[in-house]
Amino acid sequence: MNIIGELRKKKKRTFIEKSAINVVIAIIEAYQLNSNFLSLLDNLPDLEQKIVNHEIRLRPKPYLNIPIFPLTSRNNFRLAQKIVEKIDNPYLKYARDPEEIYLSKLLFWKNPDIRAIELKNIHFELLLNSKKKGTRCIIQCPSKAGKE
Repeated sequence: MNIIGELRKKKKRTFIEKSAINVVIAIIEAYQLNSNFLSLLDNLPDLEQKIVNHEIRLRPKPYLNIPIFPLTSRNNFRLAQKIVEKIDNPYLKYARDPEEIYLSKLLFWKNPDIRAIELKNIHFELLLNSKKKGTRCIIQCPSKAGKE
């Protein structure tokens, strides 16, 4: 009887993780991206050179409402599929704006073992620069009291 109760609790606590395609669809709709964004993704080799002489901007990770089951137009869905095919990496599901989509491939290539909590809470630009310079990002999780 006790085992069945614990199994039911575990079943209730299951969490549906948002996939990369859902994240990309939410970004496309929030920032009204179109197929021109795909041409920017073709310039990824030039990105590393631009970052070398780039100042670090301290800015918060943008908030993005990501639905579990997004409803979108056929064009937006096709665009999202093309972006996911082009930028296929595990960090893509943590992106929250077009710039983070762009940076996710280089960030994963430079440092494939960043913790999920850092990816969720720190902008990819800061992670890329801090990892590049050999420093360690120290984050403080937002308290529940601040959200009330």
